Amino acid sequence: PDNTCLFQKKDNCCQFDGECEDGNPCTTDACIGSVCMSELAQGSGCCVADADCDDGDSCTTESCQNNQCQYKVDTGANCCKPASLLDAAFDDATTQGFTVITDGSEAKWSVQGKRFFSPGFSFYYGIPGDWTYKTDNGNSGTAISPQLTVPLVADKVTLSFHTYMDIAQQQFLDPFQVQVLSGNQLKTVWTKNQAGNGSMNNWINVSVDLSDYKGKVIQLYWTMNASNVPFGNQNGEGVYVDDVVVSTTCEGGGDDVIGSED
Repeated sequence: PDNTCLFQKKDNCCQFDGECEDGNPCTTDACIGSVCMSELAQGSGCCVADADCDDGDSCTTESCQNNQCQYKVDTGANCCKPASLLDAAFDDATTQGFTVITDGSEAKWSVQGKRFFSPGFSFYYGIPGDWTYKTDNGNSGTAISPQLTVPLVADKVTLSFHTYMDIAQQQFLDPFQVQVLSGNQLKTVWTKNQAGNGSMNNWINVSVDLSDYKGKVIQLYWTMNASNVPFGNQNGEGVYVDDVVVSTTCEGGGDDVIGSED
């Protein structure tokens, strides 16, 4: 009308790749010849048919939905079996498979018998012999657990450990934390600030729910960073960790539906 051209964009037409993104991690989307084209991405957890998702586990029912594998998990007594994935008490005076990363300072993670919750050793962060964790320029170190394969068929997954902290209690000083590495994502699951008042200079029990990592391969990171400040706990011993356990339980039973195992 009125000699004016009217235009209506046709579906699936585009000018650049970003217009074609469908939000599905199992498709690769691109604008080709002004038309959106999608191809199935190559990778674990992506599928065309239910058979592509077969994990060989009789306790899971697999299906392919929107090119992504979905698993219905039976956590009943016939499928879920309680298991201990990690049990490190350090009582043989070894690191129990933990890897130690140090910044080169004297303060670091090592197995020592100065303090322990269960006889006669624990994992200690500080300077052995001097029994302090303070250095002139500050310091940091990490103790990394072996890789743990968390069963997909489990009701609950729990990390527990005992720790003795003789470090600055202030929230912003000397951060001490536990993280979980899954794939390329490192997530903090516990910090010293969660222990509350009265947690310093006492053995405390820490429990962390790791059920979000069912079906994943993970590693646990204990990381200490000592601040270089003229206040705080200048004469503190450092941190001790003992009786590290990762276990699965089968409390509930029933079916859970989760996404890709990987």
